[in-house]
Amino acid sequence: MSRLIDRSAFLYMDPIGEGELFAQCSTCRFWRPQARLCAMFISEPQVEADSTCGLYVYGRPSDYQTFQPTVWPKDAGFETRQVRCENCIHYRPAAQACNLFYELNKRLPGVFRLNTQVHPDGCCNANTPSR
Repeated sequence: MSRLIDRSAFLYMDPIGEGELFAQCSTCRFWRPQARLCAMFISEPQVEADSTCGLYVYGRPSDYQTFQPTVWPKDAGFETRQVRCENCIHYRPAAQACNLFYELNKRLPGVFRLNTQVHPDGCCNANTPSR
């Protein structure tokens, strides 16, 4: 029997540290704040404090870290918006749940077993702007 897909396939992360800043470049260890760059990006888009991408790693940003250009911003899912669950069209505040995860479980029970409970400050790569 094959293993059912859990929400790690969506890179879901519960918040660490400063809730409403979680998953934003301002709390990512790869951000270079004075240069407004990411140490991981091959090209150099301007990276603001409230940008984000799928390579987010909670930590202290620093302009003194070495550049390690390994990925294009587009391939990393670079966004210039806040991607927490509370800003996603799939988020259901009353239940603190993800409707996308619920629907996938319901429609494809032989494929998905997703925990539908999410934190308002959590995030995943399926985030879809609500406005």
